[in-house]
Amino acid sequence: MSIRVPSAGTVEERLARLEQARNYSEVIHCHGTIDELSGATTTSATMAIMGGWTIPWSELRELMPDDRWALMAAGWLNTPSTGCSLQLTYQKDDQSQVVLGQLNFATGFIWSKIRIGPFAARGDLAPTVPQNENTVTFNIQAAVATAGQQLWLRRWTMWLRMSPRAT
Repeated sequence: MSIRVPSAGTVEERLARLEQARNYSEVIHCHGTIDELSGATTTSATMAIMGGWTIPWSELRELMPDDRWALMAAGWLNTPSTGCSLQLTYQKDDQSQVVLGQLNFATGFIWSKIRIGPFAARGDLAPTVPQNENTVTFNIQAAVATAGQQLWLRRWTMWLRMSPRAT
């Protein structure tokens, strides 16, 4: 990562600018969650995991500190005859889900681009997410408003973003 800071000023001023630039730099990680070929589909009115990813957090703590992480996702949604709900969740070691955020759609969509988030996923801004689990799992879940109706997701990517620190 390259941080550009003007070289004019005293050493103290330049160091302060460098520290501020470093504190406000963003780190973004993304991963394909639901691909084009297999996609994901449900007819359930109960939330179902459609895709997700797992990170060996304890191994990456030097690169990915515990604070200030937000999760978002984007992809294609097709639910022509019913509304639906999408959730981004954290899955605990005991397999229970912590809902980070949810979007509800009252009417159907025919292959529309959808974005959900960002929602606090780690650190002080996400107090319901366990901070002591060595491996973290994030999921995208979906449910249709009317059981038996079809929902399809294609080409979804989840994004994990480190947010700037407040000074």
